[in-house]
Amino acid sequence: MLKKIIKNRRILIPLIVVFILTLIPVAIFPKITTSKIEYAISLEGHWIHVDLGNLTITAYNGSDPLYTALITAGKPGFDTSPGVFTVLRRVKSEIMDSATIGIPRNAPEGYYLANVLYTQYYEWDGTAIHGNYWSPDWVFGNLNVSHGCVSMRNSDAAYFWGFASIGTPIIIDSPGENIAASLMRNLPPPNHSENIIMPQEKSAANQTQVISEKQANSTNISTMENGHSPNSIQTISTPIEVLVPEVVGLLEAEGRSQLQKAGFIVSKTNYQKFEDVAENSRWIFESTLPGHILSITPAQGTFAERGSLIQIAVREP
Repeated sequence: MLKKIIKNRRILIPLIVVFILTLIPVAIFPKITTSKIEYAISLEGHWIHVDLGNLTITAYNGSDPLYTALITAGKPGFDTSPGVFTVLRRVKSEIMDSATIGIPRNAPEGYYLANVLYTQYYEWDGTAIHGNYWSPDWVFGNLNVSHGCVSMRNSDAAYFWGFASIGTPIIIDSPGENIAASLMRNLPPPNHSENIIMPQEKSAANQTQVISEKQANSTNISTMENGHSPNSIQTISTPIEVLVPEVVGLLEAEGRSQLQKAGFIVSKTNYQKFEDVAENSRWIFESTLPGHILSITPAQGTFAERGSLIQIAVREP
């Protein structure tokens, strides 16, 4: 009997020691929250704030907000995760294919999107901020339709592409949370918040004017991608390329007018019926009113030569 007790003690004692050792970190260190992790990230330079409650994204330099845009984020079942992140990888133009995340293209949630612009990944699972040319314009700031990413108009995504680089912090607040505010307490007060640019207040027509003014002033847009040097700068100065206005979701006549004012030639209208639309794009058709623009090619928010042809698809009146 004594031998059994001694033998069992030889087994139990190491187990008890291991158990006690696992409790020591819990006793000494409190549970690490998102804000505690952030102590390693500096907000003194450029950083990005995503507000899922108001569906906005803001570029900051320290405590100074510089630019705010409307977004759409993850829909129910594909919710965008709040927290503190950094830009991990950048791709200026790419194809996004649902098959790469395990969703067949022809499935109800499937998709295949070419020429997705200004993608900046902040999670290794593929979650990113990027441009969005396929959603109706009214979606931004009003409805979450993505599979977890934070997307915005291409013209806004272009700004954040030039603003950020590898390592730029991204703080995402869910409704009712304010991680960003708590982390800004030690920063000096803002110096020029009155200069914030809020492109959601601009119409598609004067958005073109703003870009043209930037071109005239030789605005610099960073071309850094995939870890290249942030000092690589490209100056947009060609006068023959203009921004394609954001007309998706507008009445056909209004959209045509804006495209023509921007200097484009508009093709004969391609009227679309429900059965003409690919299954994975039918939600766009159903959310667009009859007689309103479903899509244009080249995509809105991209640059195209003045005088080039724009193809236009409209939901059948």
